[in-house]
Amino acid sequence: MDLPLTALVLAGFVVATYVAYAYNHLVMLRHNVDKAWANIGVLLKQRHDELPRLVTVCREHMRYEQDVLERLTRARAAAVALRDSRDVAGVGGAEAALRSSLATLFALAESYPTLQAEGRYRELAARIAALETSIADRRSFYNETVRIHNVAIEQFPQSLLAMAFGFAPRRLLTFDAAELRDPSPG
Repeated sequence: MDLPLTALVLAGFVVATYVAYAYNHLVMLRHNVDKAWANIGVLLKQRHDELPRLVTVCREHMRYEQDVLERLTRARAAAVALRDSRDVAGVGGAEAALRSSLATLFALAESYPTLQAEGRYRELAARIAALETSIADRRSFYNETVRIHNVAIEQFPQSLLAMAFGFAPRRLLTFDAAELRDPSPG
């Protein structure tokens, strides 16, 4: 083998190795985003599962606040449907409405001393507050994972591979302005 042919084979090997590495890196980042989303989904499901119990406990004490309880129930149904469809943009808006309804419920609950004294209410409210904290933490992690993924598929020369193999940017999970308010009681 002469020198130019050896250099060409070596260059081809280096390019093929880089392409394989870059492709595998993009696949890993895509799976990291999916895993981060799954973690958020688990926490959202747990919170969504607690809300009907909270509504039931509150309904027993808050006879005049049925519209608040119905709004919370509708907001939960919308959030569950969007979570199950993996619509990240939709989940953000639905969760904002849900958090707003939940904050309203907790604010109204303060004017019902018998409800505040109810052990089931306190337990559910504490569980939901803990889930809110976990959701916020996981959302931050998810958004950072999405940022890393999106940067990787936009950087040259990986952007060429990303385009060729159909790697698309992912959306950040935002909860709009309602995320600034803590819906937890107290």
